Amino acid sequence: MKYLILIAVTFFGLQTFTTAQDATRIEVRHGHEKPLDQDGIKIRFLAVTEDSRCPKGVNCVWAGVARVKLEVSKAGGKSCVFEVNTNEKNKPAVFDGLEIRLEKLDPYPSNGRTIDADEYVATFFGPKGSRKVTP
Repeated sequence: MKYLILIAVTFFGLQTFTTAQDATRIEVRHGHEKPLDQDGIKIRFLAVTEDSRCPKGVNCVWAGVARVKLEVSKAGGKSCVFEVNTNEKNKPAVFDGLEIRLEKLDPYPSNGRTIDADEYVATFFGPKGSRKVTP
């Protein structure tokens, strides 16, 4: 019985490690689109819906949040629009079995400077290569 449990733990542990290795960071400029994987899935950075992050050089009570709207689509027509943010990395957008998280949003705000929409670059954390099926 002990060996069966050890084999099961090892098997599932290796699957988790493999899944983590197969992830990548994808940078997408505001208004642009990039392929997410080899199965024809693309990610488009639609908008920054909130950027309340505490500017550099300012003392804030709350760190704030960056929230972006993205569209994920698959060749053949299926698409969904999601909102993801920097404070809820454990709540990814899920499309066709893929998890997509907002890793960061650049540029970071600085005191007295307004950021134009076309300056934003979102870094998403998503799958690399072909779509993975999780157990």
